[in-house]
Amino acid sequence: MLNVANIEALKNLENLSRVKQREVYCSMANLRALTTPLIAADDLMLKTTISAVDTYDYELTRLLFNHTKFFEIEQEINLSDFMNMISYIDRQIILWGIFASTYTTLGDQVINCTHCDYEFTDEILATQLIHEDSIIPWDQPVPFNEYTIPIEEIVDIEHIYKIEFNVSVPTIKQHLDILSLIPSQKLKSNFEKFNSILSRSEELASVTRSIKIFRNKESETPDVFINPKDVHVVIDRYLLLSIVDNILEKYNEIFGKYVPVFKKPYTCQKCAKDFDYLTDMEASLFRRFLRG
Repeated sequence: MLNVANIEALKNLENLSRVKQREVYCSMANLRALTTPLIAADDLMLKTTISAVDTYDYELTRLLFNHTKFFEIEQEINLSDFMNMISYIDRQIILWGIFASTYTTLGDQVINCTHCDYEFTDEILATQLIHEDSIIPWDQPVPFNEYTIPIEEIVDIEHIYKIEFNVSVPTIKQHLDILSLIPSQKLKSNFEKFNSILSRSEELASVTRSIKIFRNKESETPDVFINPKDVHVVIDRYLLLSIVDNILEKYNEIFGKYVPVFKKPYTCQKCAKDFDYLTDMEASLFRRFLRG
């Protein structure tokens, strides 16, 4: 057994995590949270997460849950609660908080001016990536997980006049529901080809709550697909890529503003024009972890 002095020392060590806690604002869920830094015991989980594409998002979600505390919620929440109440968009700001709690800095980065060929190196701190316009609060009259909006695509061919996609900001759970329908080999292929786990059609499936197909202009009883598996099949196997692209473009016009942007502004020393260095917090977390 540990003696009293050692127990006291362990309590003091716990203060390391408390001191490095970071408060974040989940703008979609309208909740403030505290993120805690990664610890040595997370090493194996991170390595497993990186190597297993088919369970990647679930394992990363579990890691985020273990390092996030919602101090505004009185009752204890479990992983299932977390996945149902937090949006996939909010997951990005939680990632930033855990990164900032753990590493503080992205380290020295090679910066390229987007206007000319000037290149330089600069250290980027995590706190420098958040600005007033980085996070747009949810501004609809109902919670994000109750809000849906229809986006229409006029097809006007025989037996199909219009397709209506009922879309929303997905919770982590809704995102994972679509991932669970995709074979691991397909996920790996997506990652190798697009540097993303989801293809365009799967991305649309993750934000679509239902699909209605109207056979003609006067149709009042459309064919409806509401089950996640059915929605995924319809989009992946039957929709033209041009329709997928059109709906995603309209979706991003509505919801794209809510996606947090992590950037550090610069003024080029060569051409004097302003530009932003943009980074993806998920990629930054793993790059920093693998380098550490």
